[in-house]
Amino acid sequence: DAMLCWGEDEDKPEVDPFAALEDALSFAAQS
Repeated sequence: DAMLCWGEDEDKPEVDPFAALEDALSFAAQS
């Protein structure tokens, strides 16, 4: 099911699971 959602996520980078992960990693690195 996750794969099917990726097609729509491409148009919505804000909700991209990988983008959220990168944001979390960046936040952790800054802390």
